[in-house]
Amino acid sequence: MSRSPAVDTYVAKSAEFARPILTRVRAAMHKACPQIEETMKWSAPFFEYKGVVAYMAGFNMHARFGFWKQRLMNDPAGLFKAPGSSGMGGSKIRSAADLPSDAVLIRYIKAAVALNELGAQVPRPARKKRPPPKPPADLVAAFKMNPKAIQWMAEGKTRHWKYQNC
Repeated sequence: MSRSPAVDTYVAKSAEFARPILTRVRAAMHKACPQIEETMKWSAPFFEYKGVVAYMAGFNMHARFGFWKQRLMNDPAGLFKAPGSSGMGGSKIRSAADLPSDAVLIRYIKAAVALNELGAQVPRPARKKRPPPKPPADLVAAFKMNPKAIQWMAEGKTRHWKYQNC
């Protein structure tokens, strides 16, 4: 088991209500995948095996944990439909009783690890193409008054090109 001292410190410094939540999630991660490694990213514990598997975090009023590739996972227990779920799969958890059973947790972790073993990638959403920005009217007017400047710019000449040594 690859346990990180940084994660030990993170759990120890977390709010008192969050410690049992984070400890239980951490134990389930290691039970489901003994080769899983703990890392700190964005000041929170992450679990990796052939890529990011999951993360967890403790806050003042709640804790979160979620799966990196949640969008590719099946959700037979309705874990991702829980109130307060975020886009990355994290659910707001206020007590250890809010966590699913260890069996369910381990099943989900194994499914997330299997996705990494297969090399599955979460598709990125298509970006909308935006039209090029329109130049300000006063700039267009200035170029119309001095068409020679446009020619110089098209040739790649700098502002003081006449005075530069070539």
